[in-house]
Amino acid sequence: SFGECTPPLRPCPARAPLPAMKPRTHPAPMKPPRAQALEQLRTLVRSQQAQIAVLSRRHSQLREEGEALRECLEASGALAPVRFLASLHRRRFAEVTKRHPGPWPGSLDAVMQIRELALAAAAHAGGASVTPLAAASRALRGGVGSMLSEFPALFPSQVYAIGGADETVGTLSSAERFDSASCVWEPVAPLLVPRESCAAVAASGMIYVLGGVSGDAHCLASVERFEPSTGVWEQLPSMRCARSAAAAVSVAGQVYVIGGRDGFMSLDSVERLDAGGRGWEVLPPLRSARFGAAAAVLGGLAYVLGGKGGGRVLDTAERLDLEAGFWESLPSLYARRYRAAAAAAHGRVYVAGGCDGSWQTGLRSVERFDPETRAWSILAPLQVPRWGAAAVPAGGSVCVLGGRNSSGALAAVERFDPATGTWEPLPSLQTPRKFCGAATCRG
Repeated sequence: SFGECTPPLRPCPARAPLPAMKPRTHPAPMKPPRAQALEQLRTLVRSQQAQIAVLSRRHSQLREEGEALRECLEASGALAPVRFLASLHRRRFAEVTKRHPGPWPGSLDAVMQIRELALAAAAHAGGASVTPLAAASRALRGGVGSMLSEFPALFPSQVYAIGGADETVGTLSSAERFDSASCVWEPVAPLLVPRESCAAVAASGMIYVLGGVSGDAHCLASVERFEPSTGVWEQLPSMRCARSAAAAVSVAGQVYVIGGRDGFMSLDSVERLDAGGRGWEVLPPLRSARFGAAAAVLGGLAYVLGGKGGGRVLDTAERLDLEAGFWESLPSLYARRYRAAAAAAHGRVYVAGGCDGSWQTGLRSVERFDPETRAWSILAPLQVPRWGAAAVPAGGSVCVLGGRNSSGALAAVERFDPATGTWEPLPSLQTPRKFCGAATCRG
């Protein structure tokens, strides 16, 4: 049959597998030359930024180490701050003159020895420049110092009374200014923080107020600065140590704060605000800790007088020689004085009022120190006994304002007349103030 004749079916031989198909690849598009250059530039910038970051960190470390080393050297007395700054100034000035040589071989010393040129330079530089210039060197002191009596006519002074306390409001934030031209006290912008027992000083045409006690009885380390041209207060870096009843002075445009009380104990520490106003430097300490001392500057030297320390009112005095970097003991005052007022005028240091331990009445007595004879002399007494007052140089003499006595806070102001050797009254403050700060600024 047909089925029988059909040959048996054979399986088909296995076919070899087809080779795998490779996916078609397209060549990466070529970047245009501008894109390649931009990518290379980005890589270079990132590399340089990383290097700059490393250098910046190292620079900060070196600067911190340098500042710490300088503080240690100054604290040990091995480095005199003024000499260091003078040497640094000379190096920088030499570098500037090397890059920008001038045709005139004269010097500032030579200019300031000529009266007309000295007055013209002072008039254009401003009143704030006169005192720092006189303290910059002995040569400049000789040229400028002989003409200091003519500068008040060029730059009428304005006296500021700042903060303090009265018997009704308590701790004050208000401030007022006496214009010598109009003979009127007028209010100015208040402090950012109310404070009493604060220190105040003028430097480079601005008013600095330091430390004190707040309205809630906390000892303050904060610092404020007032710009008379704008009428605005600004906050500055705080002192290293909170202090009330401290003394403050300005020498060569730099602010120094001396002694005081931190709320628990009297202090012997001294700080200086650096030239850039960025922070405070530690200086050699007082020979004896004290608070409530009076202070004044004469001939580039800082005088600190009386105060309280060791549980007693002091009659001791000392002064800081900034060039040598150490404190020198001076002859003692005739009277022990706590919270007296002091200022310098006509080459002498005046100290007025204060209290000797009888906390209500206050003293009327006044003393004057002559640095040439190194002796104290007794002057005519104040018209009003007072302690916790402030004193400023003004109008070629000394002005004492505010304070307190047995009747409470005072608004009375008086001025010493060197011609008659007596004290004369001036217009009273708008607000009675005890334990206030005061400073004089020239136009």
